[in-house]
Parts: sequence; C-alpha cells; structure tokens
Amino acid sequence: MLNEDYYCDKCDRTHKTGSKIWKKHKKEKLKIKKIKPTNKKSKNNNKKNNKDIYDENFVDEIIKEIENGEEYSFEIPQKEVGESNASLWKRIAAYLIDCSFFYLVLFQIFMLIFLPMVGLDFETVADLEAYVIANPHALGLLTIGFFSSLFIFLAYFMLVEKNFKTTIGKKLMKLEIKSENTLTYTDVFFRNITKTVMFFLLPFDLLGMLDNKNQRFTEKLSRTKIIYYMRLSIIYESW
Repeated sequence: MLNEDYYCDKCDRTHKTGSKIWKKHKKEKLKIKKIKPTNKKSKNNNKKNNKDIYDENFVDEIIKEIENGEEYSFEIPQKEVGESNASLWKRIAAYLIDCSFFYLVLFQIFMLIFLPMVGLDFETVADLEAYVIANPHALGLLTIGFFSSLFIFLAYFMLVEKNFKTTIGKKLMKLEIKSENTLTYTDVFFRNITKTVMFFLLPFDLLGMLDNKNQRFTEKLSRTKIIYYMRLSIIYESW
C-alpha cells in the first residue's frame, strides 16, 4: 500500500499513500482515487511524460515541484548515455585483472584438487621441483594440469560473458560485449579461445585490431566487439 499512487482532484496531481498530504486530504474526505503507475498524473505532467526522463531539465522541474512536508521519492533507472570502442589499454587492463582472479582463486583451487590426485602433493615448491627433476614423468602430469586449468579459464570467460556480457575485469574497466546477434556459447568460445587454451595464437589474433573496427580476428568471427560504456543513474529522495 505504501508504494501506491492516488490521484487528488483538489491538487490535480498524485500523492503517495501514507504521505502527510494524503492523510490530510483523507480526513477532509476529498475525492481520492487509486491510479495505475502507468497512468498520466496530471495535465501538467502530460507534457513531461513526452520528455526524455533522462533530460536534466526534466529532473530539475520535478525537484522544484516537491512540496514542503510531503514525502516524495523517485528513481531514474540506469540508461546508456554513451558508448565507444574500448581502447587497447582498457582491454589489456581488464584481461590482466581477469588473469589475476584466475590465478589467485580458480587456479589455486584447481591445483589443490589436482596435485593430490596425481600424487604430487608436496609441502613446498622446492620439494615439488626436486621430485620433478628426479622423476621426469611428473613433468607430463604438471603439463596436463596446466592445460586443464586453461580450460577452466576458458569456461570462466564463457559462463560470465554469456550470462552477463562482461567479466570481473571488464566490469571494473566499464567494458561490455556487444554482439550483432544474440550472444551464444559458440560466440564466446571463439572469442576467448586465443586468450586461454590457444594463448600462443593471441599475438596473431591481435593483428585484427589494426583496422578501424578495433576487433580481434576471433571477435570478427564471432561478430562481437568490446565497447566502453557510460551510464547515468540518478536517485533523489526528499523527506
């Protein structure tokens, strides 16, 4: 009930249920009727509904119309107010952040599980190195573990990019994936394969960014690109 709007004929506007003016009008037995949130509030507000809600002048007009002593609050949802192709340094920074997260969290968890499984659970790195030197076959096990961890890194990219269109690193750098079509797991697989499992091909993949489109070859193949976005979010409350 507290979040419902009611239209008042006397004021020719709406009031929040439970506000001071609403209670005053109710005692005076004025005509107050419930309205739907999508309805236009008043004749004056009809013109404002045609305006862009993100227009700063529109926000200023709302603030000026707040009456003293009346509870009033509104929130303007986030909206993209600008986007551009992500710069190379932002993309590198985002990738390094993701690599750090992978190494400090995912890789450590994986090795804690993998090493005991193959009998390479040693207390120190020096002990592990000594064992590998004395037993060359252990190097093959470590190689298998290393590439297996890269598949986990690839899975991380695929899951978060498919569901959120960003990663931890991209989010911090305000980067987002934009696709020409609906983003699929096939798209995110191809765009991340050279950053993880086939990392040795990454330098060649980066050559695709030499044109004005700023896309790696794998991004062109998956019809995706990385954009830098700016968002506007305004929350105002007056009590």
